[in-house]
Amino acid sequence: MLIERTNTRNWVPLFARLAIFLSIFPHGAQKLFGWFGGAGFSATMEGLSKGAGLPMFIVF
Repeated sequence: MLIERTNTRNWVPLFARLAIFLSIFPHGAQKLFGWFGGAGFSATMEGLSKGAGLPMFIVF
């Protein structure tokens, strides 16, 4: 069985993961914590359940 080692000199996966993290984290922080001008968890839950008419288990 041939086992390949990870190429430690390949930086592309690290930069790709960091780019994805930097674009997704602020959106989630707005919804959950209210950071970056977001409403926070309770306001997001209320807005999606009452405003959009979704059941609470789907919103959560």
